[in-house]
Amino acid sequence: MAISLKSWSGSIEEIYNLIVNDSWVVSYNETSTFDYTPEFLGWYMENPAVRKDDMLVLYDDDELVGFCVCVRRNYLLNGEVVTGLFATALSVKSSDLRKGYGSIMCVEFLKKYKALYQETGEPEVLCYFNDDDRPTSYIFPRANDDIGVTMNKLQKVNLQAKIFSVERLGRIENIKPYEKVLMMITGKYRRYKGEYSQCVEEYNQRHLPRCLELVNKKSAAQDFSPIFEQEELGHYLQYKGFSNTLVFEFENRVIGLIQYRIITLTGKKTTEKFGFIDWLCDQELSKNQAKALISACLDKIKSADVIAAIYCDMPILKDTYLKYFSFLPYPRKVFLSTSVFDKDRYPFDNVVRSYEPIS
Repeated sequence: MAISLKSWSGSIEEIYNLIVNDSWVVSYNETSTFDYTPEFLGWYMENPAVRKDDMLVLYDDDELVGFCVCVRRNYLLNGEVVTGLFATALSVKSSDLRKGYGSIMCVEFLKKYKALYQETGEPEVLCYFNDDDRPTSYIFPRANDDIGVTMNKLQKVNLQAKIFSVERLGRIENIKPYEKVLMMITGKYRRYKGEYSQCVEEYNQRHLPRCLELVNKKSAAQDFSPIFEQEELGHYLQYKGFSNTLVFEFENRVIGLIQYRIITLTGKKTTEKFGFIDWLCDQELSKNQAKALISACLDKIKSADVIAAIYCDMPILKDTYLKYFSFLPYPRKVFLSTSVFDKDRYPFDNVVRSYEPIS
């Protein structure tokens, strides 16, 4: 067995065919997993901030058994700009689960970028989400220990969800009986019908400069957060019908935005669609303006025949909005985590508020 980590030079279609034909998954089926589509993969792989040598694939001899997409971007760490890399979509072939490929991939990933940092001084920070409630939760911590890299668990992300169908949700997630009862009691769908509804419209390219200003303004208020370039943000906000955005325009000025994706998840019994809300920039909105924007987004998501709308942004939605739209804790939690190669130069001890909108 010869294990090697290489850069991917093929097409999105080739990766997709490998995943579909071999039934790749991102976990051990303890909970639902992302069902990758060409659009989903393209949203990651065609990002202008992704370099060819940062699309990583793991080979066992000549067989491709794992892959990961890494995004280059700068981050703000306690007010200082540092170079970073965000790792996402790490997957291994389902027929080869429990053979250690996930652990090997994480170790080789850390080795690659530790060597690059020692040679060039970049990237200074690696960022990723680490599951807290799956058997795979130990992989990144163990890999960091093996390589002698400092791992920081920054923020626990308890996802919030607006449930549209409790019955369908029970087929894909392990929901406790009391959770079902709570969802049914509090799950009435509520719309905002106030004066600001007409201010919400579909995003287009003319909105991008102002959206960039809002997104980076939200990032700047955190202790650790990404800094987005205009081209990368435009890719995230609108991509081939997979990713969509609504803006709130008041007096000919965009003062808020909300971005969402419709994705499919596969559980033990079935595959279902979910809405994922990645971005909400509401810092310049009044309460009623924010309600109008969120309500319009939920209407769009619900019309796609989804089970639920899941909010995975940080900081979390204000309690006012959670109660108004009957959002409930979703049975899944992850940690936003980082690895640094020089813990004295890049300390995370004082990081309290952190933010990474892409999952």
